[in-house]
Amino acid sequence: MTTKEIACRIYHAEEAVDAYSKTFKLLILRHFNLHVSAMARVLANAKP
Repeated sequence: MTTKEIACRIYHAEEAVDAYSKTFKLLILRHFNLHVSAMARVLANAKP
């Protein structure tokens, strides 16, 4: 499902969905105790 589809379905702006998604990814990486520098690499290389 695309960001646009999610935003439309939940009546939020695409930017809000992107922000939530990035935060959620960060929390998942933190949950698995990934080192901060590795988190930065993973998030920088993530595709929307």
